[in-house]
Amino acid sequence: MVNRWYNRYRVWRKLPYQSISQKIKGSVKAATNYINDFETTALSMAHKKGCSGVICGHIHQPADIMINGERYLNSGDWIENMSAILVDYEGKLYLYQR
Repeated sequence: MVNRWYNRYRVWRKLPYQSISQKIKGSVKAATNYINDFETTALSMAHKKGCSGVICGHIHQPADIMINGERYLNSGDWIENMSAILVDYEGKLYLYQR
Protein backbone atom coordinates (compact mmCIF):
# COMPACT_ATOMS: atom_id res chain seq x y z
CA MET A 1 0.00 0.00 0.00
CA VAL A 2 2.82 2.41 0.87
CA ASN A 3 4.57 1.50 -2.38
CA ARG A 4 1.41 2.36 -4.34
CA TRP A 5 1.06 5.83 -2.76
CA TYR A 6 4.78 6.49 -3.09
CA ASN A 7 4.73 5.67 -6.79
CA ARG A 8 1.62 7.76 -7.42
CA TYR A 9 3.61 10.66 -6.00
CA ARG A 10 6.54 9.73 -8.25
CA VAL A 11 4.25 9.67 -11.33
CA TRP A 12 2.92 13.10 -10.35
CA ARG A 13 6.54 14.31 -10.11
CA LYS A 14 7.27 12.66 -13.50
CA LEU A 15 9.74 10.26 -11.92
CA PRO A 16 10.13 6.56 -12.85
CA TYR A 17 8.63 3.72 -10.83
CA GLN A 18 10.69 2.64 -7.85
CA SER A 19 10.07 -0.45 -5.70
CA ILE A 20 10.46 0.32 -1.99
CA SER A 21 11.04 -3.35 -1.15
CA GLN A 22 13.82 -3.62 -3.75
CA LYS A 23 15.45 -0.51 -2.29
CA ILE A 24 15.28 -1.95 1.24
CA LYS A 25 16.63 -5.33 0.11
CA GLY A 26 19.51 -3.60 -1.65
CA SER A 27 20.33 -1.58 1.46
CA VAL A 28 20.26 -4.66 3.70
CA LYS A 29 22.51 -6.55 1.29
CA ALA A 30 24.97 -3.64 1.17
CA ALA A 31 25.04 -3.45 4.99
CA THR A 32 25.61 -7.22 5.26
CA ASN A 33 28.47 -7.04 2.76
CA TYR A 34 30.00 -4.13 4.68
CA ILE A 35 29.94 -6.11 7.95
CA ASN A 36 31.40 -9.23 6.30
CA ASP A 37 34.13 -7.16 4.65
CA PHE A 38 34.91 -5.47 7.97
CA GLU A 39 35.27 -8.82 9.77
CA THR A 40 37.48 -10.30 7.06
CA THR A 41 39.64 -7.18 6.78
CA ALA A 42 40.08 -6.90 10.55
CA LEU A 43 41.18 -10.54 10.78
CA SER A 44 43.52 -10.15 7.83
CA MET A 45 45.20 -7.17 9.48
CA ALA A 46 45.45 -9.03 12.79
CA HIS A 47 46.99 -12.06 11.07
CA LYS A 48 49.63 -9.84 9.42
CA LYS A 49 50.53 -8.51 12.89
CA GLY A 50 50.87 -12.04 14.30
CA CYS A 51 47.60 -12.02 16.24
CA SER A 52 45.22 -14.98 16.38
CA GLY A 53 42.00 -12.99 16.49
CA VAL A 54 40.20 -9.69 16.81
CA ILE A 55 38.15 -8.10 19.56
CA CYS A 56 36.27 -4.96 18.58
CA GLY A 57 33.08 -3.01 18.99
CA HIS A 58 33.10 -0.77 15.92
CA ILE A 59 30.08 -2.35 14.25
CA HIS A 60 27.21 -2.62 16.72
CA GLN A 61 26.50 -6.20 15.67
CA PRO A 62 27.48 -8.71 18.39
CA ALA A 63 29.48 -11.64 17.05
CA ASP A 64 31.66 -14.52 18.20
CA ILE A 65 32.69 -16.37 15.05
CA MET A 66 35.62 -18.21 13.54
CA ILE A 67 36.79 -17.15 10.08
CA ASN A 68 39.61 -19.18 8.51
CA GLY A 69 40.60 -20.54 11.93
CA GLU A 70 40.80 -17.10 13.58
CA ARG A 71 38.38 -15.71 16.15
CA TYR A 72 36.40 -12.53 15.58
CA LEU A 73 34.66 -11.07 18.63
CA ASN A 74 32.50 -7.97 18.50
CA SER A 75 30.98 -6.65 21.71
CA GLY A 76 28.00 -5.17 19.90
CA ASP A 77 26.47 -2.53 22.12
CA TRP A 78 24.79 -2.45 25.49
CA ILE A 79 21.94 -0.14 24.49
CA GLU A 80 20.41 -1.76 21.39
CA ASN A 81 21.58 -5.38 21.63
CA MET A 82 22.35 -5.59 25.36
CA SER A 83 25.60 -7.38 24.60
CA ALA A 84 29.15 -7.29 25.92
CA ILE A 85 32.35 -9.35 26.02
CA LEU A 86 33.06 -10.97 29.36
CA VAL A 87 36.34 -12.43 30.60
CA ASP A 88 36.30 -15.18 33.24
CA TYR A 89 38.99 -15.80 35.91
CA GLU A 90 40.82 -18.17 33.55
CA GLY A 91 41.05 -15.51 30.84
CA LYS A 92 38.42 -17.07 28.55
CA LEU A 93 36.31 -14.65 26.53
CA TYR A 94 32.54 -14.92 26.19
CA LEU A 95 29.98 -12.93 24.25
CA TYR A 96 27.18 -12.00 26.62
CA GLN A 97 23.78 -11.32 25.07
CA ARG A 98 20.77 -10.59 27.21
